[in-house]
Amino acid sequence: MYINKRLRATILSSVMSVGLVFVPTICPANIVDGLPLPVMSVANAELQKYTGVGESIISDRETLEIGKQGAKMQAIRNAQEQAGVFLSSQTVVKNARMQSDEIMAFTASVVHIDEPNIKYELIPLNDALGTAKYRATVIVTIDTDELNDKINKWLERDSQQRANLVDQNNELQRIIDEQAKRIAQLEQTIANSSGTQNKVEIQNEIAAISNETLYVQRLEEGDKLAANGDYNGAIAKYNEAISINSNSAKAYAEAYNRRGLAYRHMQNYKAALSDCTRAIQLNPKYALAYYNRGIVYRYLKNYDVSSIADLSRYIQLEPNDPDGYNARGLSYAALKNYNAAINDYNKTLQLDPNYSLAYYYRGITYRNLQNYDMSVADLTKYIQLEPNDPDGYHARGLTYYDVNKYNEALADYTKTIQMDSNYAVAYYNRGLIYKDFGQYNEAITDFSNYIRLVPNDKDGYEQRAACYRAIGDDVNAQIDTNKYNQL
Repeated sequence: MYINKRLRATILSSVMSVGLVFVPTICPANIVDGLPLPVMSVANAELQKYTGVGESIISDRETLEIGKQGAKMQAIRNAQEQAGVFLSSQTVVKNARMQSDEIMAFTASVVHIDEPNIKYELIPLNDALGTAKYRATVIVTIDTDELNDKINKWLERDSQQRANLVDQNNELQRIIDEQAKRIAQLEQTIANSSGTQNKVEIQNEIAAISNETLYVQRLEEGDKLAANGDYNGAIAKYNEAISINSNSAKAYAEAYNRRGLAYRHMQNYKAALSDCTRAIQLNPKYALAYYNRGIVYRYLKNYDVSSIADLSRYIQLEPNDPDGYNARGLSYAALKNYNAAINDYNKTLQLDPNYSLAYYYRGITYRNLQNYDMSVADLTKYIQLEPNDPDGYHARGLTYYDVNKYNEALADYTKTIQMDSNYAVAYYNRGLIYKDFGQYNEAITDFSNYIRLVPNDKDGYEQRAACYRAIGDDVNAQIDTNKYNQL
């Protein structure tokens, strides 16, 4: 299993349509920012505190810092497990629809670790296992005043993004568990061993595993920061991971790839491209790095040679992952190679019939091919799978408009606005219909809302001016015409 596997990128050039304005920045934002879900609340807000204790034995071949950090990691994990029990009750009561592994991933992202007050004890040992051990006592807190917002922000991510974070957390915990199990086995071997040379070799192996555990801890800390939108903080942790494990090419590649993702989220595509490329150089079979670099190339509008090539390589390495086909379909669509895009969306849905985004993008692509019945069918399916996403209604409204089903389009634009009162392009498109219907006052209201949200688009002023003229308001019509000419 690859860590942080499903990382969606949005590309909306294929959504442009003749005769209707589509604002590129108003995209399937829910792909990135999540789907709006019913607001939840937590009663009796207070500060919940949980104490965790962890220990780490230090061999002759390990530094005190490695032992200290190992104890800290175990203590944090222990405290987070307790916090997860509390959150389980909250999510069940409020019907947050989280499974147990998702609760643990969510817990890791929301608990506050009281770093300045972590207590460390260095306890001398005089046995074969090591010279000393560190014991760490950690307090983590959950501020239930903030929990409402954090639960809703978590749930606002689309289901695939949440799955990414769960997979990522599960994978890190699996690695940590395997390392702890291996260390326990080696420690038992030392206890039963009489040969000095053998003990030294085992202690060296324990030291190496402990170093890897510290590396994983830095990745985990970086992932937590990234999940909360602190990409600068995440990059700092990934930098530490790189410095800790710089002698391991594959692990080094993983840290570079993660840092590249953080740069991508910061829209620093040059740095993201550099890190993904470095990851591939270190591990030429690192599938996820090809996937992520393919997404970065798409943002840089390097679709054909680079984006499609990288995503094709990812598909070779991960032929059963629908994300690769869906992502490549987006790049094909950006090149207006719509038939190739359709083929990739079809493959995506063969692998995962409930992959909602594939229905969305295939519906848009069918519209570009003027296959309007298929477009409506796919977008209707998307709405069924993602009923709280206004983008689905708006996209279907565009298709209805193309086939002169103005009442259906009007209903979809109205639904879009009901779900998101700042969905600017829905106001514009609904205004066009009201204008065609001769409902000029309603059209003026919609164009005014569009201008409020997108004040520098001259088309809004042009359309509103035409409506003012239609009702005999030449003064306001001239004001809008002047503004149109200025822009």
